[in-house]
Amino acid sequence: CPSRAAMAKKKPTTCKDLSVFWFNIAACLLLMSCAVPQVPWLYEDSDPGLSLRFSSYRYYSPVAANDAWGSMVPWMTWSRQVCTALERLNQPNLFALGAIAAQAS
Repeated sequence: CPSRAAMAKKKPTTCKDLSVFWFNIAACLLLMSCAVPQVPWLYEDSDPGLSLRFSSYRYYSPVAANDAWGSMVPWMTWSRQVCTALERLNQPNLFALGAIAAQAS
């Protein structure tokens, strides 16, 4: 078992140790940047061709995007709203089923 005096002595840091340390820091930053979603950080002008609903300026950031009223909304809220809208649109429509049945006969 080494003595405390021997453990207290500090070895000089070599160039190899420093390069490995900073390489690991750079690799961690690179891996963390891959985890960020592919969201453009930009500002878009209004487009009158998209109707009055999307006539305002748009701001996008990695954590939020603005809505039609200009307030920032988190991406998780957008995804929940899109999922809810898709579920509503994919529900069976009795009128459409009746029209298809009338065409088939």
